[in-house]
Amino acid sequence: MKIVLFLILNLFLVNSLRAQTFNLDSIQKVTTNDTITFVYMTALWCSPCLEKIPYLDGYFSATKKPYKLIYLFDREGYSGEKLRKIFSFIDFRNKAVFMPLSYYSNAAIQLNSHKKILKKFISDHKASSPAIKNIEEFNLASLLAIDSKGGGIVFDPPNTKDLSLKEIDDLFYSKINSLFLDRK
Repeated sequence: MKIVLFLILNLFLVNSLRAQTFNLDSIQKVTTNDTITFVYMTALWCSPCLEKIPYLDGYFSATKKPYKLIYLFDREGYSGEKLRKIFSFIDFRNKAVFMPLSYYSNAAIQLNSHKKILKKFISDHKASSPAIKNIEEFNLASLLAIDSKGGGIVFDPPNTKDLSLKEIDDLFYSKINSLFLDRK
């Protein structure tokens, strides 16, 4: 009985980690007046990306700021079970999305596939309105912040290890503030 219960629970957890497909237009439209949505580009095969996840998740879970965090996963090498094994202490439900299939090549042999995916993503969103500042820099382990007007800015997340919540709030505020100041 315990084994059956364990298998059912395990199946439920794996299924709950299935990611939805990322849609920037939808995120731009549903970000509310006082919320800023952060999209973190990551992949299960990218060690530097994975190293930042616990710190980012810890910060976004603890801050009182109106921030929402979404993890944008490369489909290559993704497995809900693997994600759960690496980060059993993080709840990815409603936070994990996939890069859309339309950005992936159908070629049998792929070299630097993530660079091609990002290049297509960037070219599709370069002329978006409202504009996304620094969209050319969107890459693995970078953050895309989207405000309530649909505009955004791409930046490298600060190293939050060993920083207080206030210090991290100040770092994020300075990055986000540059987005709003450029619009005035």
